[in-house]
Amino acid sequence: MDDHTIPSLDVQGVESLTAPRQICESCGADSGPKFLLSELRGPSDAHRANIVPTGHEREIKLLDIDRTQSEISRLDDEIDRLQQVLSSLQQRRDTLKKFNIQEQSLLAPIRKLPADVLQHLFVVALYHFTYDGFISICQPKSFIRTITQVSAYWRYLAHSCPTLWSRITFDTFYSSQPRYMYTGGRLLERYISLSREVPVHLKFDSDLGIPKYLEDGAIQAVAKSSHRWEVAEFNDYTGELLQAIESYLPQDVIFTCLKSLSISYLYHSISFNHTPALIRLSVVGREGLHTPLQTPTIFLRSAPSLTSLSVTGQEDFQNTLVEFPWSQITQFESRDNTFTEGGLAVVFELMDNLTSLTLYGTKITTPIALPKLQTLKIVDDTDTSSEQTDVLNIFIAPCLKALHLELEFNSAEIMELLERSHCVLEEVTLTNIRLDDKWKAQLQKVKKLCLYKPSYITNNLRWLIKHNENISQEPPSSGVLSDYVLPEVEELHIKRIPFDTKRVVLKMLITMLESRLPPILLTGNTMSNDTEVVSYLKLVTIDFDRKLNRKEKAFLKKFIASDIVRMSGVVITIHHGREGYAGEDARTNTDMNSEDL
Repeated sequence: MDDHTIPSLDVQGVESLTAPRQICESCGADSGPKFLLSELRGPSDAHRANIVPTGHEREIKLLDIDRTQSEISRLDDEIDRLQQVLSSLQQRRDTLKKFNIQEQSLLAPIRKLPADVLQHLFVVALYHFTYDGFISICQPKSFIRTITQVSAYWRYLAHSCPTLWSRITFDTFYSSQPRYMYTGGRLLERYISLSREVPVHLKFDSDLGIPKYLEDGAIQAVAKSSHRWEVAEFNDYTGELLQAIESYLPQDVIFTCLKSLSISYLYHSISFNHTPALIRLSVVGREGLHTPLQTPTIFLRSAPSLTSLSVTGQEDFQNTLVEFPWSQITQFESRDNTFTEGGLAVVFELMDNLTSLTLYGTKITTPIALPKLQTLKIVDDTDTSSEQTDVLNIFIAPCLKALHLELEFNSAEIMELLERSHCVLEEVTLTNIRLDDKWKAQLQKVKKLCLYKPSYITNNLRWLIKHNENISQEPPSSGVLSDYVLPEVEELHIKRIPFDTKRVVLKMLITMLESRLPPILLTGNTMSNDTEVVSYLKLVTIDFDRKLNRKEKAFLKKFIASDIVRMSGVVITIHHGREGYAGEDARTNTDMNSEDL
């Protein structure tokens, strides 16, 4: 072929284009001769050459273009037809699939469940997927909304279960978002109506005052349900919301079901005169906020069941609580409170039946006698000054049984408190405290020991190992428990410790178990019926501060399945990566228990 000759379609290709179309009678497709791309012979880049076709060649090319354009149109029509067929098939498939799913749902086992069982499952799932079972009226991904959108029957069951709607929280974080601004009020009123006559739990966290969309109807609904309040928490930074709710409360209202009341940032006086079921009251001060000229007060004229009081950030709070039944209080928690000279002493003198005291960063300088106190808990606080470590020196508690310390005290201070009070401890929880020989006498009657996140973990465990090893080498006479360290301990809890201390922990457990087993068992002989196992120990719990890998878990499982653990009968439970550790969820973690092996 000459370089200047332009290739053209052969006669067969042209005839295939000019042949009449043949249509299939069954499917409508074109069954006539098809244009074959292989018939376009010639170099693919011929159009790039600077060649001008001659007259005859030009006529051939025009004919080729016309025929190929006709074939393109035919192919477009065929594609459209096939797309219509495909769309019809897809629509038919979707219809059949939907029908199939609907038919399968009729056979689903869940349909066999009675309505009350299904409603109970709703409640259980609500507690699983939400915080303590509370539903937010403005949360975008609400579990309760998902349930009501599954089917009309599920929506009917959900609306017929008042318990699902009885724990309501209102958070301005969500309610301030534009898409939820006009739904919060209506939902609040709706949820309260769906709770019917069951006791309700209400939580209000508002830092914006009363939102504009929270209509009077919603506030009235909250006020009208006051006789059904069981738990009410008002964290209102401005005081406007609580004041608005109070304005709609009926006169001489009786809070029949109210058991727990929490009021934060009180800006005006408020009365809860008739609270026959109230057990716990929590008051949070106004630290860092605007303080009114007159100290607001809380009136509690009739609260015969009140036994627990928690006060945070208040100054001489005895002036805030008016007509308060101080002698009824058995549990008191003080957090970051300040008092004038003798103010705290007056409070403790009024609470003459106090049995449990918890202090967070509360400075006390006046000696205080607590004749009925059984539990003392002193917790570290970031704002606590070094003067707080002297707090033990001012207590006299002859009935003290449980001591929980999360401040760094030395043993001498603790021993002075115990000797001054002439008390016998049964439960001890220690953090950042070093055990030494001074503790041996004080641990004789302890039934529960908890070493919580201890800084001196290695020292404390080695101290226990030393005393247990001494007893193992020279066993005490039968029935003499006083020679043991922790002779009557029933529960031992070691919490939030690094895994690097595993060998010290296990050695301590082995020596403790060996010192309490009869020698005849340790030699592999059979124990007779009259052989006494000198031990009260029943439960050991170890919490590691991170999630363990497979190799580490296998190492621990081998220990808790050992003969020494089996013969002792002690239940050893090992937790790792539990809730409260960084980035871990308690529901996804694995526990190891000697009873399961």
